[in-house]
Amino acid sequence: IQKYIWNVYNSNDYIAYPDDKFQVASTIIDVTNGHVVAQLGSRHQDENIALGTNQAVQTDRDWGSTMKPITDYAPAIEKRVYTNTGTTVYDTPYNFPSTPVYNWDRKYYGSISLTYAIQKSRNVPAVKALQATGLEYAQSFLKDLGIEYPEMFYSNAISSSTTSSDPKYGASSEKMAAAYAAFANGGTYYKPSYIKSIKFEDGSTKSYDSKGVEAMSPQTAYMMNSMLKQVLTGGTATEAYVPGTINAGKTGT
Repeated sequence: IQKYIWNVYNSNDYIAYPDDKFQVASTIIDVTNGHVVAQLGSRHQDENIALGTNQAVQTDRDWGSTMKPITDYAPAIEKRVYTNTGTTVYDTPYNFPSTPVYNWDRKYYGSISLTYAIQKSRNVPAVKALQATGLEYAQSFLKDLGIEYPEMFYSNAISSSTTSSDPKYGASSEKMAAAYAAFANGGTYYKPSYIKSIKFEDGSTKSYDSKGVEAMSPQTAYMMNSMLKQVLTGGTATEAYVPGTINAGKTGT
């Protein structure tokens, strides 16, 4: 896997990059145990650089709408604000507290299902979900998924930063991969690990397996998986869908 993503990064056989300076970062995690099975933090990196910046780990970014499932909807389901994926939510003109909340297309879909709100990445239902859940609850929920905010704001419903230059906010690809992995394994979060075990000269071995913690109930994880599958089959991420496989995910800008 490591060699494959290196090839994707460093040739134009897979993706038509705009230029050689264009950067990407990826982390691939085994969702059953938190082991990082592949990771790259840059493309076209000079081989002579020994201690360069690993953008997959050391650089926190604003993940935009990719934060919605873990900041808004999963906490709301866990808190029983929503009890099923077909719950009706309202994508209508909305101010909170006095600032208008717009969708990316400046349009409103009216009465829609919770699933459709995630599928089409509507901003208004996301902000309403965080409002109904509460900032403190959402902040604690994110901390259990390995993402810590010094302070949360309602703007974090659709973004992981208050300003694009604020280094205290956001998350790395490593953190996001680990957080989303909890959806895939029934709600258990594993801290990312790179070393499985060490064998010493005397023949003894020490294991470094990450101990999983329950970040959400299996029911919440199941409902989120169900909705995130729809993002790839008929939502904003259809071009990322791999036919013949079971995919779940979320887009963000």
